[in-house]
Amino acid sequence: VEEAAGDCSKEDLAAAARRAYHRTHAEICALPGCTAGCTASLCIVNETREQLICVNVGDSFAMLVDQPASVDTVVHPMNSKFITTDHRINNNESERDRVTAA
Repeated sequence: VEEAAGDCSKEDLAAAARRAYHRTHAEICALPGCTAGCTASLCIVNETREQLICVNVGDSFAMLVDQPASVDTVVHPMNSKFITTDHRINNNESERDRVTAA
């Protein structure tokens, strides 16, 4: 939200999340001896606007899972779905093409 400069619209929060990831990646890569980046998923619930904003980078993803009626109930796979894009190259043709071209 800091990166959004107070604007909590869906578009501005998504853009702010991208800026925050770039900033975090740069900070991690600036650590002495660091040769790795970062991977993360972020979901923001805007209850006022009834929006769920999700972003992910790297080999991470987010899933939305319906809460079972009882804590003893096992979550069935049919009650869940991916809500971000899977960037793993073995599952995503456009990501595989992007990496291969780089």
